[in-house]
Amino acid sequence: YMGTLSECLFFFEFQNTMTSPSSCIFCRIVAGKLPAYRVFEDNLTIAFLDIHPASPFHTLVVPKHHFERVDQFTPEIAAACGVTLSRVAAAVRAATGGSDYNILQNNGRQAGQEVPHAHFHLLARTRGDGLGYRMGKQLPFDEARGLEWQRTLHEHLMPASAGNPADDAETGGSQAPA
Repeated sequence: YMGTLSECLFFFEFQNTMTSPSSCIFCRIVAGKLPAYRVFEDNLTIAFLDIHPASPFHTLVVPKHHFERVDQFTPEIAAACGVTLSRVAAAVRAATGGSDYNILQNNGRQAGQEVPHAHFHLLARTRGDGLGYRMGKQLPFDEARGLEWQRTLHEHLMPASAGNPADDAETGGSQAPA
């Protein structure tokens, strides 16, 4: 039973309180229990039209396995999402005759994630479409802050046994970009 689009919309309204794969709207779409306007599918990903489109051909790219956040992806899932995004972006460009688009992805409620299943929004853009997207405020940034953030991220990216990449010239070391 696929359900109706009205049932899908109803289910979406309550999605923000549901986090288990059995109650996840995207997992239910993947399983064929809710309808979707599917545009692409492979073994690891699915792409379908957003039921609340912000632009023509607004498409979601979703891993089939339930992950709430991108940092939970396996390398295989991350690569598959990248390949699917590239294919769907090319199709959206061809369908709209345009050249510009945004790929947006939110992780967690504070970042604006409404459905707790990692997904990417692909939005075709045209001049004057009214969507806009700017970061807004900018934090102060200088060489000291850049070096501090670089070292902190390196520490979190490298296993403890690998040493500190900030001391390794091959990883860019601790030098600021030219």
